Amino acid sequence: MERLYAHHAKTLGPWPDLMILVRSMASTKHIETQHRLLALLATLLGVSNDNDCHDLINIPDNAEQLLNAECIGQLCQFVAWGHTNGAQVGNLISSVLKLPANRLITDGSGAGFGGSISDSQSKGTGGQGAADESCPPVWFVANTTRNPPPPESIQGPFRVSQLKQMLADREVSAYDQVTASHVEDYSQDEDPENTSTVNEAQIDTGKWRRLDQVWQLRWQLCTDGSSSGIFGPAEVSLLALRALVRLVDLHKSLDSRDIPYFPVPIAKRLLCGLQRDASRSIDSSARHDNYLSMVSQTLLCNDSKVVDSSAELLHKLMLHNHAAIAKFYLSGAFFFACSYTGSNFGGISRLLQNTHLRQHFRSGFAAAADDSELPLKDRSILGNMLPEGLLFILVNYGVERFTEVFVGSFDTPEVIWNLEMRKHLIEMIRQHLGDFPSRLWQNTTTEYEYCPLPGIAYKRLEKEIFCHNYYLDNLCDESRFPNWPIAEPVEVFRSCLEEWKQQMYRDESKEADAKEDARKVLDLQTGDGSKELRKAYRNLARKYHPDKNPAGREMFEKIQAAYELLLPIIESGETIVAAE
Repeated sequence: MERLYAHHAKTLGPWPDLMILVRSMASTKHIETQHRLLALLATLLGVSNDNDCHDLINIPDNAEQLLNAECIGQLCQFVAWGHTNGAQVGNLISSVLKLPANRLITDGSGAGFGGSISDSQSKGTGGQGAADESCPPVWFVANTTRNPPPPESIQGPFRVSQLKQMLADREVSAYDQVTASHVEDYSQDEDPENTSTVNEAQIDTGKWRRLDQVWQLRWQLCTDGSSSGIFGPAEVSLLALRALVRLVDLHKSLDSRDIPYFPVPIAKRLLCGLQRDASRSIDSSARHDNYLSMVSQTLLCNDSKVVDSSAELLHKLMLHNHAAIAKFYLSGAFFFACSYTGSNFGGISRLLQNTHLRQHFRSGFAAAADDSELPLKDRSILGNMLPEGLLFILVNYGVERFTEVFVGSFDTPEVIWNLEMRKHLIEMIRQHLGDFPSRLWQNTTTEYEYCPLPGIAYKRLEKEIFCHNYYLDNLCDESRFPNWPIAEPVEVFRSCLEEWKQQMYRDESKEADAKEDARKVLDLQTGDGSKELRKAYRNLARKYHPDKNPAGREMFEKIQAAYELLLPIIESGETIVAAE
């Protein structure tokens, strides 16, 4: 039917009762049937296969039937299925960081967990194996039908592979209650094998469900054993993403006068959590405000086509959508985007350009100040991650130039950036994310708990002075850069004078007192280094961040200032020393 409709869509016209296909996909235990139905649904929406040569199908009546929370929630579950791909970002980055300095980063599609050959194209229920053992256990189970179950019946946490073995041994059944662990700190310090006691603080008590009612577990553990899929996890995710793009494209965001519609089109409202739909999905606990996180987190799938489609969908969702774009950073999308190891960075660059200056993340004076009063690094959500020169490339030269610089190596008066600096960026973001990427392997719908990223210092830039778009050392190097054009020379000169004044009026005694105050704010001890500094910042920032704790704004600003003061000291190789 899929091929027939692809060639004769105009003759056949709209397909009635499409929601029957959606519900059949959700309920079937036969993986091949599920994949066939997904492919048919994608064809009905006009999703083109990379190998297709026929014209794109455009029948709006098909898409109109699917503009509801039930369908979009189902497609988002398929999108999240890409996390079972095997080429998980956390382990792939580990192998990338071990590459020689002269090795280029590829799109990562052929690498698996621990740098092995990827099983990303494994069909059916998602790859299992050694990758599973490197992930933290996240599932709690209770041998009861009561909801919530009594505490004495709760066991766990377990990995998916352990649940599979327990099902085979009949220790649990598809009718037992399960829930996923809920943690706000993704630190990898704890021993994942220590599961002898149940930590009730980690149990998400409000989401106990029957095992066969959890989409991921039903597809991995409760399917017909004789069936095998026709798509790998990445291909399933890609089809779902492209289907969502078609739904978003159905209704325009601007009228004939280029004025944004209000409210925004329904597909955007549902995917961005701006509207509650009256229809109920099969998963009664599905939250619409979680859909945007699920799409954003596919940037961690590390499949080049999936990442491109995810960036395209996110870009379309944020266009002319002020209500969603202001807090887009809370999804963690900027962390996930900048930690991507591939060279196909164009789609991500376009997303960053459209969103990085429109985030409402500032607090205190910075939040009240006009944009013209703040430097670019303070206005951009990327200011803590990327060097200021690279930010100006994005703002001044646009997407194509930024992409070229980000995946390349440049040392000019305007930008200093190379592969080693990109590796350092990826490593710092990976440390900040902790075990979150590997948790997605175990629970594909885990929602990232936002925590501000500590500022990243680059060793290559330690002795560089950046003044109004230019690195002064390179700018003054007439042998390498003769007659380099200077835009706004008066502003460059003024910036140089301001920098010179700051250097002239430094007070070392006040600096020593400020360092001691910063140490006390972060509760650091003599001998503490980079690891302790970042952990202290992460814990305190999560506790006092204004988005979660409005009363903690003043303390959060002190924490931020303390970290920014101590970071250069730690990065230079020194350790914390308490005042006597």
